[in-house]
Amino acid sequence: MSVAPLQQKGRAIVLRFVSILCVACVSGGVRSEPASRDDFWRALAELRPEDARVTARSRSQREFAVGLGDLMAGRLQDAEASFASLRANADDSVLRIGARMVYSATLQYQEKWDTLAALASEGSAARFGQPDLAGVGPWAAAFRAVPAKSLEFQSSGGTTVPLRISEAGTPLVPVRIANKVYYFWLDTGSSMTIVSSDVANELGLQPLSSDTLQIVTSIGRVAALPALLSRLDIGPVTVRNATAMIVSDEGMRIPGAARSDLPKPIRIDGIVGFDIIRRLDLEVDYVDETLRVRNPAERRLAPRMERNFFLWIGIPVVRMRSGSGVLIHFGLDTGGQQTFATETLLRKLGRTIPRTEKRRIGGMGGAVSLSLPIIPELELWVGHRSLTFREMAVYEPIYQTLIALDGVLGSEIWSSGRIRMDATNGLFEVMDRSGN
Repeated sequence: MSVAPLQQKGRAIVLRFVSILCVACVSGGVRSEPASRDDFWRALAELRPEDARVTARSRSQREFAVGLGDLMAGRLQDAEASFASLRANADDSVLRIGARMVYSATLQYQEKWDTLAALASEGSAARFGQPDLAGVGPWAAAFRAVPAKSLEFQSSGGTTVPLRISEAGTPLVPVRIANKVYYFWLDTGSSMTIVSSDVANELGLQPLSSDTLQIVTSIGRVAALPALLSRLDIGPVTVRNATAMIVSDEGMRIPGAARSDLPKPIRIDGIVGFDIIRRLDLEVDYVDETLRVRNPAERRLAPRMERNFFLWIGIPVVRMRSGSGVLIHFGLDTGGQQTFATETLLRKLGRTIPRTEKRRIGGMGGAVSLSLPIIPELELWVGHRSLTFREMAVYEPIYQTLIALDGVLGSEIWSSGRIRMDATNGLFEVMDRSGN
């Protein structure tokens, strides 16, 4: 379920229940070929910061490339400083606009609501002559006075908790709030935690403001209220002062099977968003229906490990490679039921499309049907593991301020094996049943 409360996520459509993902999780190497050091703008669009730095023709371009590299490497404070300067001083208007958006994203990522609210007031966005209720300003203002979020790990080495698998195929995580257990979707596509209105009523959870705001979903806007959960427990982790959004229980029902003429709606208690996921080291075992929760600070990284997981303007991104070594970047939206590619990927790999197929696309806010190109088979590599996608739909390019993503990984990724997500250390791993 793609949800962006502060930054609109372009045209990232959630495709649900339409193709089959087949995974060949076999060990193998990736033939690495050096990327061509071509035009700065192309290197930037393909998330190659070092090539962008080398091909830069101005100081502003070099600084933007360096800031991008810092962001991808998890050096948020350095990235924040670079983009804060560039938004005011870049010698190119496109870079100034891009820097402002990335700067806002780094502030949101670090939950610096007060600074973000002040930034938004410099140039408030309007929609049809009215303040944009899904914009950064109203949400940042609602959260600017909340205490800082904190996480407490009750045990070292990690703890395994049981999962449920929803009818949509998305893992449901047991969450304890006020001594009551609910099952929330584990959704990287939501930048913030969400609570259904009926659950909020049961908990006596009051909104921080009486003003109704909006969030941007995959196919439209949904009304929401800002809220604060004083305590939320996920296995061995206690989250204090978790910012959240309350969404109508009717809005928390999404279409069921995409090929059904009468899809059964799927009800959701709530969503654990990326604001919490990014602070955890999570390992999902879809087959055994278990979730292992670890403290990312305890992880010891092997020298061979290369960062392949980072955030770009509200979207977690996984870096993969084609069989010939071409760098591929897919957004990660575990609440979306369908993995899909973009036309950007087709151009990058020089692929053609033999056929199109009508498919149903849905999420919070409704559903639509579109005729989409289909890739019969595509193999990509995550580290030393290969993933083979079959019958993958293709959508138009997804542009996120100078960057063109190659696709989006949906919840089908869970069935590929044991998935480990550790945003703190920048690692996304696909492991077999033995953990390799």
